[in-house]
Amino acid sequence: MNEIGVILINSNEAQRNDDDSFEAMKTYAKDQGYEWYYVVDKDNIVADEFGANRTPECFLFNKDLKLSYHGAIDDSPGDDGNVIRQHLKQAISELLSGKEVSVKESRSIGCSIKRRG
Repeated sequence: MNEIGVILINSNEAQRNDDDSFEAMKTYAKDQGYEWYYVVDKDNIVADEFGANRTPECFLFNKDLKLSYHGAIDDSPGDDGNVIRQHLKQAISELLSGKEVSVKESRSIGCSIKRRG
């Protein structure tokens, strides 16, 4: 089994109610069969440390906790039918096979993270 840890972090101050509330997101994750942790980044502390600006924005670290990939999940956010390259999946596959990650960064496209002003 691949020992990959995943954590979903909500850093978006403006999106913490209704469908994006903590309870709603936990329910969504359970319904999707996700076995990942989902947490709230109060006051954007984690987002600020990582330099995250968009949602979703992925950060993949290797076993030595070195950042190996940063960016989008794939090359067609919002349109699964037009995905040509799955950036995150490819980076994980390369790491697991002992290879260097071929695309280390891609542009995240999505809503900006709303910080408390």
